Amino acid sequence: MIRMFESAAIRMPGLIGDRLDFGRVLEAMLYYGRVHLVMDVGFFIGAYQQLGASRLEALLKHDLITADVTPEFAGVVGNSTNGVVTHTPVFARFAGNEQKRIAHDDISGILTGMLKRGDPLVTRKDVDKILRHARPTEYKKILGSEAQAQDIFKSLAEDSTTLKLFAEAAVNQAAANAKWHQIQAADIRGIHLEGGGITIISPGEPAELAGLQGKNVTWSSVLAKLNDYAIDLHLARKYSSDVISSPEVASVADKRLDLSLNRASRNSERIHAFEEAVFGNASYFGGAFNDGNISFDDALKVIDKSRKFRQWSSSLPPDANLIHEYHTALARETTLGSLPGSIARFSFFTGTGVLVDAVMGSGGLGTTTGLGLSVFDSFVLDRITKGWRPNVFVENVTRAVQRHWNR
Repeated sequence: MIRMFESAAIRMPGLIGDRLDFGRVLEAMLYYGRVHLVMDVGFFIGAYQQLGASRLEALLKHDLITADVTPEFAGVVGNSTNGVVTHTPVFARFAGNEQKRIAHDDISGILTGMLKRGDPLVTRKDVDKILRHARPTEYKKILGSEAQAQDIFKSLAEDSTTLKLFAEAAVNQAAANAKWHQIQAADIRGIHLEGGGITIISPGEPAELAGLQGKNVTWSSVLAKLNDYAIDLHLARKYSSDVISSPEVASVADKRLDLSLNRASRNSERIHAFEEAVFGNASYFGGAFNDGNISFDDALKVIDKSRKFRQWSSSLPPDANLIHEYHTALARETTLGSLPGSIARFSFFTGTGVLVDAVMGSGGLGTTTGLGLSVFDSFVLDRITKGWRPNVFVENVTRAVQRHWNR
């Protein structure tokens, strides 16, 4: 059985303005037992520019993180033949530094060339140092089956309801006053042609249908988001992990009730509800980083101090209520902590009808499952008897953020 916060994969953290939403990555590291990054050229370059070489290296070599790095980007190419526009998903790559021809399989060289466009001082040595902590690869190896991801894209594009959901999400993101209901009412279909590619039968482009002037929301851009969804859906099934998608993709997953992607969305809601309950802010930790209220270095220190909390959160069953489980842990800690050691042991095990010495003595805690204790009970008892307190996590996060506020 997959646990609530067992593992996560992130291919598109999303954007805040023109910057990557790195708060989502750090938030995942705070709660999940493992985090896998699928970094295409945009993700890698954005991370390098925002974090710098040394901090990106620190991120990728962190023991919670594994990463695939590809110099490609996922896109959709539109071709027009005799007035018929077809859209085909592709994995493309930039040429890198125009001053020098770079081999197709020279991933370090391609990434170095791309980074040099923004910073001429970047060297191959800088990039190689980072890539030592990741797997340089390409999309077809990451996916395992490029054809399967393309088949998912085609099936989604041919589904009129899904096509309209993506068009609706695109126009709503472009403008608050979009008349998205006009898209739902229109006759819109995607047709897969024999020669390959998808053609869209529609009265107009999405921006035109929604009454938006000066907004570049086209069927090509809508299908690019749909392609992102298809890739994330494939990765969720391949990794059996929570794939944390961009907000636009996640919103469509919620409406389509795709369980493979819904799981990550539900867990994100649990995290935000938990942070609202204990910190008073639904995006306390990730939001603090994005707002500049905690540094990257301090965020990693908090993550490192939260190992025991993470062991607890990643052991919860998938349908657990995070807030309820946390307060239950606090209540058990309070009950045990308010009693002298010998009485606490006796009081706890009297309820089970088992003698204390049979468990807490030389036998250790290994027999707790035979006493009718849940995995969670055993975990909390084990941690409390070793000096761990459930609210240490909250105290560590709060202290780190407030320290920056007080500067």
